[in-house]
Amino acid sequence: MHLVLEGYDAVHKKSTGRPYVFMPYSAKTPTSLKNYSEDLTAFLKEYPTTNLADLSYTLQKGRASFNNRNFALYKNSGEMTEVSSIQNKNTITTANKNSNVVFMFPGQGNQYFAMAKDLYKAEPIFKEILDEGFNILLEITGESYKEILGYNETAADEDKINNTLYTQPILFLVEYALATYLIKLGITPKNMIGHSLGEYTAACIANVFSLKDGLKLITKRAKLMSDIESGTMVAVGVSSNKINALLDDSLSIAAINSPDSCIISGNDTSITSFAETLAEKEIPYSILKTSHAFHSEMMDVMLADFEKEFEHITLSEPTIPFISNLTGKTITKTEAISPTYWSRHLRETVRFADGLQELLQTPNTVFIEVGPGKSMRSFYKQLSKDAKHTIVGLMRHPKEQFNDNLYFTDALATLWNTGIKIDWEVYYTNEDRYKIAAPTYNFDKHTFEVEVDVHNSIANHTSMNNGVLPYEKWYHERKWKTALLPKQEEVENTSNYIVFSDETALTSELIPSLLTDGNNVIEVVKGDVFAKISDEKFTVRANSKEDIMFLFDSLKQENKHFNGIIYNWKLEGAKQAEITQVFTCLLYTSDAADEED
Repeated sequence: MHLVLEGYDAVHKKSTGRPYVFMPYSAKTPTSLKNYSEDLTAFLKEYPTTNLADLSYTLQKGRASFNNRNFALYKNSGEMTEVSSIQNKNTITTANKNSNVVFMFPGQGNQYFAMAKDLYKAEPIFKEILDEGFNILLEITGESYKEILGYNETAADEDKINNTLYTQPILFLVEYALATYLIKLGITPKNMIGHSLGEYTAACIANVFSLKDGLKLITKRAKLMSDIESGTMVAVGVSSNKINALLDDSLSIAAINSPDSCIISGNDTSITSFAETLAEKEIPYSILKTSHAFHSEMMDVMLADFEKEFEHITLSEPTIPFISNLTGKTITKTEAISPTYWSRHLRETVRFADGLQELLQTPNTVFIEVGPGKSMRSFYKQLSKDAKHTIVGLMRHPKEQFNDNLYFTDALATLWNTGIKIDWEVYYTNEDRYKIAAPTYNFDKHTFEVEVDVHNSIANHTSMNNGVLPYEKWYHERKWKTALLPKQEEVENTSNYIVFSDETALTSELIPSLLTDGNNVIEVVKGDVFAKISDEKFTVRANSKEDIMFLFDSLKQENKHFNGIIYNWKLEGAKQAEITQVFTCLLYTSDAADEED
């Protein structure tokens, strides 16, 4: 016989994976989580050649997710380089698996050259969505928006992206691609909000119009705005109510982003005069770098032409709720499919603060800034007073020098940390990953002092006549007790229970249920002294036989008999003496019940 063997081809070693990976780990207690972190660090020191991408995959797919969570970020370069989290700061998080997810889409002014370029190279699904949009824009305009964004390797004009004509379609497309990728990963919003242009992204994600129709609208909107005379916008550090008296017909409140600030828009001459007035009154302000006076009377000339563009667009009712900039409330179905609404939207005030306040009313919300920069996070911090909410950004600010992939990977890890479930099958669609050996769960450890020699105690155990029992009788002794069977008619439907309650959710549900069924309940809870709180409630010391005897004597004197005892005191403490108090009290209860019988 001849046997031909082929060597194992470790194909997974050829797949390097993403530039950055994160190692998620979780536990049922903070102590166990801390210990696991130490185990993971020790493991990587002991096995420095570990494939980090496979280890990340193993921890993501092969481990249960508990409420106490943390993660470690690593540069996947083969050098075992750990990096600090940008947004989570590596703090332990208690996950909330019922979080309410909200997508936030920033508006014009947050764009920058080559934004998300690293993601485009490393995330195939994101790239596929963007490429679809680039092809549509090439078909509509005849221009390569991929080149304008700086994704080609050839030299490009880095300032071209700041031209409104190109800014709006590119910003819309990048935000759409990010949001669609998140949804494919299983991160679906329950609500959305966009700032000015960002509301178009929200509408497209909500299926009010298709990606192709959305890009048609945005390119037309951008072209009409570009043809308008230039204007100026100024941010003012007081509320819109206080600034109204200083405005004339040529000036408009373009946006209200917080209760204590607003944006004023108008022609260059009017804004210059307005700025002088602000300086005289010592009102803080700053001139914004914009090409036009958006959301002002200067937009009036384009409204009819823009509304006419909707004749070629199919509008549908939204499938996901989103906030209207015009009202600060959830957009209605009628508004979403009205061309007039969208023309008013580009002219009237952006009531972003009202909209965000509406969303902040829902507890345990995770806000995700789906787009470049930090403007949404800045507005959120000005308005949010509830530490229970969380906000996470997917893209860096242009002044930050982080790699786009590091920023995005850190954002995903932070979302997982908060309790958001991620579809890892989709995440690894374009990678061949393998589960490998990794540290397992690190259980909490308790020390139990051995206070007796168990073997000697058993060997020296004697019967009532001081004779050593045979081995087969060490663990039991037969006893018979004479009792009369109760007559059927004497059996009562009502039962009387003594419930040793730890006042947790279980007994809080159990006792009312027993009472509802017509039973009588005596509740016994732990206390510092024996005391009768009411006819139906007593306190006893957990380790006191005397208190237990007082309890049963009191019940006997009050002629209160019982059919059953429900013992529900939980084990507490790290030492043997503390934990065994529960068993000791159970023995005292058993003795007292025997005497009662």
